[in-house]
Amino acid sequence: MSEEHHWFMWRPTDNAKQRWDLLVMICALFNCFTVPFKVAFMPPVMDGAYFITLNLLIDLVFALDILTNFRTSFIDEKGDEIFDAWEIAREYFQIVFWVDLIATLPLDYLLSALFSKDPLYELFGLLKIGRLMKLQKIIQYLNVVDEVKQSLNLVKLIFFLIIYIHLYACIWWMLIRDDQVWVLPKFRITEEMYDDLYQDTIQSKYVHSLYVAVQLLSGTDQ
Repeated sequence: MSEEHHWFMWRPTDNAKQRWDLLVMICALFNCFTVPFKVAFMPPVMDGAYFITLNLLIDLVFALDILTNFRTSFIDEKGDEIFDAWEIAREYFQIVFWVDLIATLPLDYLLSALFSKDPLYELFGLLKIGRLMKLQKIIQYLNVVDEVKQSLNLVKLIFFLIIYIHLYACIWWMLIRDDQVWVLPKFRITEEMYDDLYQDTIQSKYVHSLYVAVQLLSGTDQ
């Protein structure tokens, strides 16, 4: 194909494209850990202007990533690399575009601005986790030997396990924080220790929630 047809067109294996995908993954990881933590534990620092600005910048990165995907070639079923813009758009619009769009729109901020501020609107921020679907494709196109890719796939599995535990810990605290009737077995000693679980620091609440998540993952009843 002639060079003019490749104007401002990236290949998935280009170093610049891989560095950009890495930036997108870092932003997605940041959302993956901070959004559920903010929804569950509501730390005051995450309601500040600095944190809101950072989240909006991440949304901007996601929006730019949508544009880059319209200018990134792909491999079709026959194994040919496609550079045609219309073919790329048609392929992108099938599924991935809608996942990226939902993960990009700041629905939590928009709903809070249009309606009354409700902490439940923050849950829409969890949709940004959909960006992690690109992790496997990034590993696939990395310019490294197969042994390194296999190691990265192992790291990916461990990473997703960590995400699962983190998400479960946050969800668990969301379920128990309002009623305040559940305590860890080792706290069932005195009334004072019972109260301390809900009056303790955010860090302590999170650590205890992680403990529950690991226990449930291992099949241990609480």
